Amino acid sequence: MKKRISTITFGLAFLLGINLMGQSKTSGIVVTGFVPKQDRLQPAASKNMENKISQMITASGMGSIDNSRFAIIPRIIVTDSRVQSSAPPMMVMNADITFFMGDVSTGKVFGSLTKSIVGVGETETRAYVSLISNIKPRDQELMQFMEQGKKKIINYYNENADILINKAMQLASISNYDGALAILGEIPEDCVEAFTKASGPMMSIYKSKIDYEGEILYREAYNLWNATLDYDGALDASGILAQISPYSSAAPKADALAESIGRRVREIDNREWDFKFQKLQNNLELQKAILQLATEVARAEANRPVYNYNVMWW
Repeated sequence: MKKRISTITFGLAFLLGINLMGQSKTSGIVVTGFVPKQDRLQPAASKNMENKISQMITASGMGSIDNSRFAIIPRIIVTDSRVQSSAPPMMVMNADITFFMGDVSTGKVFGSLTKSIVGVGETETRAYVSLISNIKPRDQELMQFMEQGKKKIINYYNENADILINKAMQLASISNYDGALAILGEIPEDCVEAFTKASGPMMSIYKSKIDYEGEILYREAYNLWNATLDYDGALDASGILAQISPYSSAAPKADALAESIGRRVREIDNREWDFKFQKLQNNLELQKAILQLATEVARAEANRPVYNYNVMWW
């Protein structure tokens, strides 16, 4: 099935007055908290750990999402467990929890931090849950660990911006526009140097994308209309034309085709026909809207690579 472009988001971008430097839903550095299967770690404790890592990420000013190339992966090693004589008997568990942060796409570890934690519960599972509950996301050492990792992510993008841009341009040259945008869309706004470098190529690639797809949509509408030349055909063809971005190079001839369809409808059915393309003339606002939409397309989950988090960092 051919991909089709919706113009609705363009209008919303303008109506909401989007500020590109920090107002998009996916702005900033994003990290995934991944808890691998570990001996005796039950689902309840694993979920608790995921929540704690998410809190750590948020507390450090980053975004917590699924499927980011950067991840925090914990490892729990129980150093001692004993049953405490009490009513009821309680299990006391001592453990070293090591947090690893790095790039799962390359396997590179940015750093690690070990915290010694104690948990108490009526069962082993509850002791594990208690253990993880005692992790303090805003602990000073954890915050420093997160900040160091954040700086390394920023450095990665700033140092590799040219490589990422060249890779994206190569994909765009073979019409793999979504793949190209996915590469550039992963560059966070926080990485000012890299993000600024990538903004121009991202706009260029997105413009090529909507030109390419606009031409396909125009041709589809043109063929459909000329095969029918009736009111139903007019409705179907106009539905396709409406999906052509007003910023596409195909928009002028799509507009002309819509006017031609309108004249024909009035001639054969004596019906009024009002189909207009809405165009925005302010060039600066146009650039902002295209850049915002390019970022949204780039970061769409369907376009992003799938990362493997089963890295052996311990």
